[in-house]
Amino acid sequence: MEKFLAKYGLFIAALIAVLGIMSFFFLKPQNLVPEKCSIQGFGCNGVELSQEKGRLSLALSNGAEKGVVLKSITATSTDAGIKDSGIECRKEFSDIWQFATGKHMAQGETAEIILECTGVSSNLVHSGNIRLAVNLLWHPDDTSEAGARKTAGEIITDIRP
Repeated sequence: MEKFLAKYGLFIAALIAVLGIMSFFFLKPQNLVPEKCSIQGFGCNGVELSQEKGRLSLALSNGAEKGVVLKSITATSTDAGIKDSGIECRKEFSDIWQFATGKHMAQGETAEIILECTGVSSNLVHSGNIRLAVNLLWHPDDTSEAGARKTAGEIITDIRP
């Protein structure tokens, strides 16, 4: 056993060092986290953050027991793997539904939501997954705007060109 370690020990140590260096440069931990979209009480999928268009698009489904009126939705980056990317996305709904201002969604309805974004730079494209903190302001469609609720969520996605 001592002869084996003496003969191959240096080779094994060098191999471990090379693998460690390669994993540091090529395997970014933020790329190992799968993409996701979760907003409590709502379904969320089909997320795409486009650098060229400066937009975040997603399919939002009303999972509530009744219709809702969406007032606004924001998504703000919490990190870009290692550093804060400064991405801010926002959508204010200005539709008029009955006496409320906002986007009406019936129970179970799915709608494509497009948020305008700032801070989506080309150097962040394919740099790994970005984590966005989501805040959705809404109220049930049978209550007034005074009963607005804020729901938090999270999006993890890559920036596409």
